[in-house]
Amino acid sequence: MPVAALFSAFFLIAVPLAIFMAIWSAVLLGRTLFPERPLPVVPRVTNRSVAMPVSAREIGAALRRRHLGPSLSQRHLVADGDLPDPLAEDLWLRRN
Repeated sequence: MPVAALFSAFFLIAVPLAIFMAIWSAVLLGRTLFPERPLPVVPRVTNRSVAMPVSAREIGAALRRRHLGPSLSQRHLVADGDLPDPLAEDLWLRRN
């Protein structure tokens, strides 16, 4: 009798967990393959703005549009108003 109780307890735990994991995997696969489709959730309004899903392409495009200057660790390579030396510029281009 204890063996039957163990099997039934296992199935009562494993079956809902397997169903949950299958649904989670399907949603994750759908969001990965079709990121342009809106989420079936009403957007939440915060104090700052409306929460909206953003794709990786939009983030990359925004980063490419934004001009980035030298980071704090590279400020010493650029004098006030002078152009950086060619090695520092080459290093900056290779890192970014």
